[in-house]
Amino acid sequence: MQKYENISVLSLGPTTQLHADLELSPQFLQNIQRIYFQGQVIVHENGVSPDSRAYNFIQDMQAISQILTYNVPMTFIGKFAAYECPLYKEDILALAQKYPGV
Repeated sequence: MQKYENISVLSLGPTTQLHADLELSPQFLQNIQRIYFQGQVIVHENGVSPDSRAYNFIQDMQAISQILTYNVPMTFIGKFAAYECPLYKEDILALAQKYPGV
């Protein structure tokens, strides 16, 4: 079996499959350094807040509820950043190095 370390995950759709993969392979989960979710925010007078509908969480509330209990750092990327700019594996790695606590 191949060993994976220091994994970053980019979630672009419903989290059903991600949840299933993590449940089937706890050692995979232990090596995840960060999960990035692509979606959008709601702009209001007090700033911005995540739009849960835009992150595809509503499609499988049970899966995302379980994923959010994992002790893994998570970053929520706005949809415009993901749609209007090419986003590659190298970009995610660069963000993780530059902002390790985000």
